[in-house]
Amino acid sequence: MKSSRLVTALSGSTATEESSAIDVKYAKKVTLLCTRAANAGGTSTFSATGSIDGTTYVALFLITNAATTNAQTVTRAASVAIANDNASILAALDLENGGYHYIKVKNTETTDGTASITLLIEEE
Repeated sequence: MKSSRLVTALSGSTATEESSAIDVKYAKKVTLLCTRAANAGGTSTFSATGSIDGTTYVALFLITNAATTNAQTVTRAASVAIANDNASILAALDLENGGYHYIKVKNTETTDGTASITLLIEEE
C-alpha cells in the first residue's frame, strides 16, 4: 500500500540552520519544497545530506526543476538557491540510484529573510 507524509523540516528559519535527522528508509520518492519570504536582499541556499548509518552524513545531489538544454536529462545540483522574495523551488532526491536511512536538510542564509523546507515523502 502506498502512503505519503508531509514533514516540516525547517520553518521560518532566519539564519543558517540544519534539520534533525529525518527517517526515509522506506521512501520511494522524496520531494523538497523550499520557500523564502520577508527578505530585502541576500539568498537562501538549500541542500541535503544523507546517511545509511545515522552517524556519517554526505552531501546529496538534488534533482531540480531548473530548465535544461537537453530534454533527455535532468539537472542535478548540490544545492538550490532562492534570491527572490516570496519564491519557492521544488527539488527531489535521486532515490532511483541510491537509498538512505536518514537525511538532513539545510538552509544557508545570507543577509535576511525567512526560509522553510517541507518534504513530501512517498513510501510503499
